[in-house]
Amino acid sequence: MIEELLDLKYDFVFKELFSREACRPYLATIIHICTGIDKEYLLENMVLRNTNIPISMQYEKRSSSDILVQIENGFINIEMNRELTKETVNKNNYYISTYRNREYEVGGRFISDTVYIQINIDNYQRFKEERFIYKVQLLEKESLEIADDNLIIYHINLAYLKNKCYNELNNEEQEFLLFIEHNKEKLEEIYKENSEERIVVRELMKMWFDENMILRYDEEQYRKNVQEELLERGIQEGVEKGLQEAKEKALKEGLEQGLEQGLEQGLEQGIEQGIEQGIEQRNIEIAKKMLEQDYNYDINSIAEITGLSRKTLKALQTK
Repeated sequence: MIEELLDLKYDFVFKELFSREACRPYLATIIHICTGIDKEYLLENMVLRNTNIPISMQYEKRSSSDILVQIENGFINIEMNRELTKETVNKNNYYISTYRNREYEVGGRFISDTVYIQINIDNYQRFKEERFIYKVQLLEKESLEIADDNLIIYHINLAYLKNKCYNELNNEEQEFLLFIEHNKEKLEEIYKENSEERIVVRELMKMWFDENMILRYDEEQYRKNVQEELLERGIQEGVEKGLQEAKEKALKEGLEQGLEQGLEQGLEQGIEQGIEQGIEQRNIEIAKKMLEQDYNYDINSIAEITGLSRKTLKALQTK
């Protein structure tokens, strides 16, 4: 019996779920809560669009956003952000700006009233003040006048929900419990009066019977566990190495500064080396798993997924 649902915070689970017609009402609910756009209007008018980011140069890397919805007077890009990194921030800025630029590249006029909205569902608190929803726009610093009416970015703070009991949340906040609670029975109890969310729970259950989804989910779970282990090991090794180098440097120079610098340098080197070694071993384990399972992955596909060379993969095949 299935007790735990797939984690919606993984991009590919998020994309798959909200691409399903059965989850259309829940998608409209999320957009309504953030933007205030009428839900009935969204259900009647929103259209899912291709999320591939257009490329303008021959060697530009191909990428795709999570969800892109078109309405009569604009586009809504929805992104699931599991970790706060500089890459995540820059990537999301790139997505919404590229979608906007595309309008002009295909002949749009610069007086266009098309509105571009991005909704970031963050598995962390993005800003200092604790709130559930943040609204970001370009403003003039002193007068706080809006400088651009046609670009609006929202951030949903899932960390806000984690710090509260379920019965402390209002109705809108409870709509997002699907992102942090994975126990099927708990969710069915929370949403026993709400058929819309129960449908989403049912669709997440169905994913357990999709072999390709589960293979990818296992890989992501394995990747996450390895990264956490590497980080912990890297920090520990870095601290130990840093302390030793700091002691040696402090004894030699007789300066407190030597202890601080040695600790910082050793910590940084330890983390970096541990992560590099662990990532390579992780990719080898993933490749072995894909070669052993009967999923008909070819060498080129495995090389693209793991980053390992074809020579290495062929050597693994012969073992």
